[in-house]
Amino acid sequence: MTTYVIMLAYRFPTKHPKRGLLTDFTSKIIRGVKIHTIRDNVQLWTKRFKKIEKGEAVISIRQWVGKPYRSKQIELFVFDKSHNIGIEIIDINWLGRSTRNKKDIEILSTEMLAENDGLTLEDFYGWFGNNFNTGQSKCIIHFTGFRYATPQPNG
Repeated sequence: MTTYVIMLAYRFPTKHPKRGLLTDFTSKIIRGVKIHTIRDNVQLWTKRFKKIEKGEAVISIRQWVGKPYRSKQIELFVFDKSHNIGIEIIDINWLGRSTRNKKDIEILSTEMLAENDGLTLEDFYGWFGNNFNTGQSKCIIHFTGFRYATPQPNG
């Protein structure tokens, strides 16, 4: 079985206005507040999810015990296909505050995207801001069965 690792930030990064403060992402995943993460490298993650969907791979969500890249990793969650994890490809338009799927259909507001990523809108912009190339697609790795491009039941 192949394991793909996603590191979960324990603290806000040094370039963020809240640098060093706790993110509380682990608790937010447990409470169903943080239901996804956003990553670059669409091609890589699309290929990985083909293996996950076949039951040949899992995602391991981890955190550093101490300083990133200089300390041991601890495993927090393991997600496999039985958890209804998935991938969605998006493009973000900061100025229009909208997000579009790969078929160029507006699927959500940036506010909703931030909230489901476990961040306030201000923290979302602080996290991704200048590092988010709007000309390049990103992938949302969903930890639940929720998808933006699929209508969700109310309540």
